[in-house]
Order: sequence, then structure tokens, then C-alpha cells
Amino acid sequence: MATRISTPQGVPRELRKGHELTDVHAGWIFAVVLFLALAMILIHLLMGRMLDGLKKRPAPSDQWRSATAVPGGPTAPAFPRLQISPPRDLEAFRAREEAELNSYGWINRTAGLTRIPITQAMNLVLERGLPVRRGTNEAKTGPSTYELMQQRPLQRSTEGGKP
Repeated sequence: MATRISTPQGVPRELRKGHELTDVHAGWIFAVVLFLALAMILIHLLMGRMLDGLKKRPAPSDQWRSATAVPGGPTAPAFPRLQISPPRDLEAFRAREEAELNSYGWINRTAGLTRIPITQAMNLVLERGLPVRRGTNEAKTGPSTYELMQQRPLQRSTEGGKP
């Protein structure tokens, strides 16, 4: 016995018991599953063959280490090591900088350049003044770079603000 229900458009449709005839065919589902199974087997065989080929190759040598080890030579690697503790490294770096700023030392021994403590250098600048160019005559060479920089704002204001 068939019952009738109305569809949204108002056209009656009969309901039948059984399966729907518009579903996917079971043959296609089995074909896709079979294809996937064969693809997995083929990939497995290809990967096994590739790994067998890699096993037959010689082991790669380490490109960072030399082939001949020198007995009693340096044991530290030639390449940079990983930074294990950045705060401790920064602290050591700042301590080295402070030691350089507050001590005497050579910058270039052959040229006779030395390093003096920063406080002594500041006191010398206060006593002697900043170094100036020697032998510069404004009539011959013109104003210095610093004087030209000081004159720029004056030139712009006289030109009417044009850059």
C-alpha cells in the first residue's frame, strides 16, 4: 500500500518501500577500494626497493670534520657551537666591554695606538677641548663641514622655507 505525501511544490509523490534507485553503484565503491589497495602495495614495494638501494651505498662522511684526524690537535669543532645560555653569554660580553673601557691596552702596536680608560679620556677632552683641524684657513679652503651644517637652517629661513 502506497501513501501519498505532498512535496513543497504541492505535487503529490508516492512513497515506496525498498531501496533508492539513484544511489551510487556498489561496483564503483569496490573499484575505488581496489585501486587504493593496489596503490598502497605498489608504494610499499617502491619504497622497499629505494631503501635497499640506499643500504648498498657507502655511509656518508661528515663534511665538517677532516678525513685525517691529527693526534693531540684541537678538539673544539671548527664551526660555531650552539649558544646554550644567552643571559650568561651577554653577561660575559658586557664584562669584556667594561674591562676594555676601563683599562689600558694596545689598539695597534705597530702604529702606536693605545687605549686609555674612558673616564680619563673624557677628562682629557674637557681639559684640552675637542680636536680641531690644523692649517685650515677659511679664506683658502672655505668653512668646515660643521660650520656648513650650522648655516643650513639660516639659509632655509632666508629662502622662504624652500628646501
